[in-house]
Amino acid sequence: MKGMPVSTSQSIVGGVIGVGLRMVLKDELSLSNLNLGVLTNILLSWIISPLSAILLSLTLYSVLQKRLTMLETTAGGRRTFKALMILTLLFSAYSLGANDVANAAGVYFFVTSKYLGLPDAYTMLILASMGAVGIIVGGWTIGREVIDTVAYKITKLDYGRELLLRLRILSLFGYSQPFLHC
Repeated sequence: MKGMPVSTSQSIVGGVIGVGLRMVLKDELSLSNLNLGVLTNILLSWIISPLSAILLSLTLYSVLQKRLTMLETTAGGRRTFKALMILTLLFSAYSLGANDVANAAGVYFFVTSKYLGLPDAYTMLILASMGAVGIIVGGWTIGREVIDTVAYKITKLDYGRELLLRLRILSLFGYSQPFLHC
């Protein structure tokens, strides 16, 4: 499984569900304290997100294939694709960072606020900063292996296909969905 993309959202939510269920089984928490509506929405988003990405990507590529191929053959078109890919990469990284840092820091913020009495903006800033550093270190260390898997081992992408993929990711901004499934 080395080099495979892993969803931080799924890992953290799964851990929270596991702890919650254990507490229910030990009678430390009532089943009514587990917000099944939120859990259902999260689980549905994990199913709907990749399926909608596949459908939208197929549709967009089918509709735009000729135009994209024509643009790729011109120097100006290739420069435009490169610029758009860099911009969408930055936006995608921003979105992923915001989502993953919030997922990771949210659990710790709850713990620090409940048990240490630190429910303030300063604590959130410290936890978010620690999460951001973690993302940077992860990108420098094992991120290359995931990049290799996504870039070369799933399918070969040209400029047009890459741009459509990135536009699909941008269309999801604002939703609490795991972007790695796009």
